[in-house]
Amino acid sequence: MADEEKGEVEEKEKKKKKNLLANPIVLIAIIVVFQALIALMMVKMLGSDKADVDARPVEEKEVLAEEKTRGTIVMLENIVVNLKEREKLYYLKMTIGVEVPDNDVKDEVTERHAQLRDDVISLLSGKKVSDIDTLEERNLLKVDITRRINESLITGDIMQLYFSDFVIQ
Repeated sequence: MADEEKGEVEEKEKKKKKNLLANPIVLIAIIVVFQALIALMMVKMLGSDKADVDARPVEEKEVLAEEKTRGTIVMLENIVVNLKEREKLYYLKMTIGVEVPDNDVKDEVTERHAQLRDDVISLLSGKKVSDIDTLEERNLLKVDITRRINESLITGDIMQLYFSDFVIQ
């Protein structure tokens, strides 16, 4: 009987050892599966922004693509014109940066630099200080200058116009 009891005790100890060995493996497997689920959820959440863009109509995707692209800025530097207000003479010194969409337009702006500066000077020469002294009026001036420059360009239009200097004395 003592031998039988020893055999049963040894079998129980072997089963316990097997259970102990199985538990860490099972725990590791559970952890790996749990981490994989978390990773999938993160990918799905982060990928949902792309899915939202892909679900949009083609026209809206094109607008978003255009908004994300930035052009190159070409400077039309140191434009100085006389402004008259009543009987007093003022000077306007400005530097303009024009944003172009591609190299073709950039090359044309660079080649026609003198013509574009002349267009801007011609447009400004008829202005008074009171025509351009508020922010709204300066924004309208940007629109006018952009339109004038775009009329002179053949290969394409500028995207945006920036005043990097705008000084009235």
